[in-house]
Amino acid sequence: MAATLSVVVPVYGTKRDLPACLESLRTQSLRDAEFLLVDDASPDGAGAVLAEYARRDSRFRVLTHSQNRGLFAARMTGADAATGKYLAFLDSDDFVSVDFYRAAVALAEENDFDLVMGDTVWQRENGDRFVRPVHADCVLEDELRGDAVRDAFFQQAMTCYSFHTIWNKVIRRDLWLRCAPYYAPLAKKHIVMTEDIAFSVVLYFFAQGFGRHRGDGVFYCEHPSSSTGAAGNPAKFRKNYADIAQVFAFADEFLHQQGANQARQQLQKARKWYARMWAEQARKTANQPEISRLTVALCPDFSPDEDANLPEIFWFDQPMTPWRDGTERIKRAILGLDGIDCPVISLDVFDTLILRPFRTPIDLFHTLEGKWQRAARRNMTSFAQARIEAESCARAWLPETQADVTMWNIYSAMMQNLDVSDDCVGQMTYNEREAEVHFCRPRKTGVQLFNLAKAAGKRVVLTSDMYLDADTIRRMLEKCGVRGWDGFFLSNEQNALKWNGALYRKLTAQLGVKPEDVLHIGDNAKIDVEAAKKAGLHALLLPRPADVFMDADCTQMANLGHGCLAGFTTADAMQPLALRCAQGLAANRFFDDGYAPATADSAFAAYPSRLGYYAVGTHLLALAKWLLCRCRADGVKRLVFLARDGALLRQAVELLRTDADVVETDYIPASRRCLLPALMANPTDWAALPVRWAVYTPEKTLKLLSFCTLDASESELRHQAEAAGFPWQSPFQEKTRWESFLRFFRDKLYDGCRHQAAYSAARAYYEEKLPEGSACFDMGYSGRLQAALCQLTQRAVPVYYVHADGRNSERLSAAYDFPVHCFYPMPPAMSGAFREFLLSSDEAPCVGFERQNERVVPVYAQEGRNEAAHFLSTCIQHHALRFVRDFHDTFAGTGVMQSLDNPGVQLALSLPFEGALRQLPEADAELLRNIPFEDMVFAGENALDLRTLVRDQSAEAALAAHEMGAADAPSRMIGFIPEQTGLVKRTIGFLLFDRETFRKKLRKRMHRSQK
Repeated sequence: MAATLSVVVPVYGTKRDLPACLESLRTQSLRDAEFLLVDDASPDGAGAVLAEYARRDSRFRVLTHSQNRGLFAARMTGADAATGKYLAFLDSDDFVSVDFYRAAVALAEENDFDLVMGDTVWQRENGDRFVRPVHADCVLEDELRGDAVRDAFFQQAMTCYSFHTIWNKVIRRDLWLRCAPYYAPLAKKHIVMTEDIAFSVVLYFFAQGFGRHRGDGVFYCEHPSSSTGAAGNPAKFRKNYADIAQVFAFADEFLHQQGANQARQQLQKARKWYARMWAEQARKTANQPEISRLTVALCPDFSPDEDANLPEIFWFDQPMTPWRDGTERIKRAILGLDGIDCPVISLDVFDTLILRPFRTPIDLFHTLEGKWQRAARRNMTSFAQARIEAESCARAWLPETQADVTMWNIYSAMMQNLDVSDDCVGQMTYNEREAEVHFCRPRKTGVQLFNLAKAAGKRVVLTSDMYLDADTIRRMLEKCGVRGWDGFFLSNEQNALKWNGALYRKLTAQLGVKPEDVLHIGDNAKIDVEAAKKAGLHALLLPRPADVFMDADCTQMANLGHGCLAGFTTADAMQPLALRCAQGLAANRFFDDGYAPATADSAFAAYPSRLGYYAVGTHLLALAKWLLCRCRADGVKRLVFLARDGALLRQAVELLRTDADVVETDYIPASRRCLLPALMANPTDWAALPVRWAVYTPEKTLKLLSFCTLDASESELRHQAEAAGFPWQSPFQEKTRWESFLRFFRDKLYDGCRHQAAYSAARAYYEEKLPEGSACFDMGYSGRLQAALCQLTQRAVPVYYVHADGRNSERLSAAYDFPVHCFYPMPPAMSGAFREFLLSSDEAPCVGFERQNERVVPVYAQEGRNEAAHFLSTCIQHHALRFVRDFHDTFAGTGVMQSLDNPGVQLALSLPFEGALRQLPEADAELLRNIPFEDMVFAGENALDLRTLVRDQSAEAALAAHEMGAADAPSRMIGFIPEQTGLVKRTIGFLLFDRETFRKKLRKRMHRSQK
């Protein structure tokens, strides 16, 4: 009978590491598997180890090569012998997490995926384990269909090798069999290096379904002696070069046969990328002439002067974050692999199997305020406060014979506390139950643990302290895909609680097992771990996502922005419901696995996705809602987003539009460079050009002003400039020299006719794109560009800014009569390059306009962001939009979404973004290393290093704050979170921040003491 999965393990020279590899296969949770061990004539006696495993376990089969044929051929030998419905590869010096193959196959089966990709964890020889966040984020979506699979693979041009390595995937064998004939010619050759690329190019070309499984994968063990390590071995290095050349030639020929020209272009970029990497690494091994020869053989159009030593080459590998093993330990414990084998697995329900999109569970009550007002016929009482107090009273009034409250107890207490009708209470009871079902989402890690325990043949029971009735909880579990448990122990049904061990004792008694036969897993350290252990059970903690998010010892994500308004407002004012919901969404997304990589010295653990989703996403949501509200209030019917600042925001606005939003949107180019003809329309404006003159040279200046420079060769222009005393490539040392050069230019090199032609083209373009009644959105600042647009269109075009500079914008808006509306009433501490990088499109900038067939069209520069910058901005912005979509889909039609119309809520939602700009932790700033920011006009160059700019601006902002007498923002959260604070600190916190609650709690405690 065919196995579900066949795992192919090529073996050559890895005897030392084989036991770890083979043990990880032997202990896999997926039992229905075969392991094909291909002995590629290993010279170190590894064959004896393989034979022993095959003798002990019939799932292991040994296939032998009489002579060494290379890694590619060894993989093919194993694949040819495979019988499984799915196929996987594992290198013999690596090992795999215990549940990867079962979970990946299940994902493929449930979703009809051809390929499933897992995580990669790097392990050093000293045992340290870490992840590379950029590689983890290399696939933007966890599900791809149709041509999107192929497009996503080729667009990343092999920069993130986790995407194209063959050994962290599970492959549907039907797909493999379709691809196998194409591999046959290469299988006859001895190929070791980059053979993954040859396999992956064909697989991704034909795959129609791709899935990303997170939380399990392969441990890649770094060894200097591995096939990728060639330091000090010139012969091996030459062989590696030859292998890479053959692999790329094979891939190019395959794509040529398929007529896939765009994919071939991306493959050529990948070939050049690899040539750059190997040219850099080769310096340690070979001499320069040989490096040049080998590199040109690999990539004929490689230029040593232009393509070597580019700093972004190793950017994708640089950020590293320690891996945490907590969830892997839980999985091993379920399988009984580490000394304790429990036949019964108990799982908590809420925050373990089921998540809700809130920072705290009581936030759900706030979403019911609108329904409360309708049910109670409008009153001044907050439903959330009434609901909290009712539960508190219900618990205080419980008879000794009842262990836990029910919904009936809670709402009966509400009837006693408030003068509300039976109908109102009945309606709100129904509303709360329905809200619980509506908002619940599966906790993927918890559900995987549930399914793992079922697959392992364990008795699986659910154990929960909860006031909700069993039917509602079952509906929630069904929605979350949790089915087939063997027992359900609910506190209000069993009349027992977990915290004192009573519910655990009932569990063991009713199941007829000893306490030590039960492993309980939950999210609460006291109730699910300490209390369970006191009752004699084994217990492990799966931390609640929101607890990890709020824990400053794990991550600084929740702290972002809390220093931005320190001293101006209260901590509670900076924590409105919408922000708490945003934090709940972010926590659930990134800490579903409570042991996901995180460090106390970073906010995002160097994951671009986390920066995009939480920091940029919250600000993007706030900006989009602000714009829609303003357009509604101002009666704007056409809103034009200016490139490149407005591209992302326009998409967010379109996501959030409702029937009440009648504004139509457009997107047009409006860079400083393409507006220079208008910015220089008057000679008096030349001195106010938006440039940093100190970095300019005569050469750069004339390139910038080419639209109005005499038609002459570069050598002629250089001769005239140097004859006038301006060295061609020497930066201007003083502003007076810059001004002198501009006067020289105006007198000797300026062409007014060309200037007028450029001006007329720009005017024709913008008159068409900005008709009467239009308004613009731009990032903001001085107002120069808007003034230029008003001048070109001869109209006062209103503009919406994130912020203005506070001086020039007022002057120019008055001079050109255009209204300015700002999201921020004053300039924030951090502005400029980093803000624009995070929010702006990375498309090529517009440099001017030209007439084509009686139409005026934009002309774009050839340069764009490099591969690293393109990936970073694309990833960040993709996840920012994902946040906006998730927030809208989760809270549409609720008071949470309506609250976004409040400017104060919009500001609070933007604080994480401003905090990321202002105080980006050093570990996260590594993402910006060697990332250039294009600013040809202002800076006179295309490669401003973003990390350096952010450091400099942050230092300037800190100095300005110090000079104003403000303390630098604290590294930990200012806000008072009662549920995250111990009794003594909580008492002090209420006294300092919430005296009304302090008085209520004091009265209640005194009342109890009098009984």
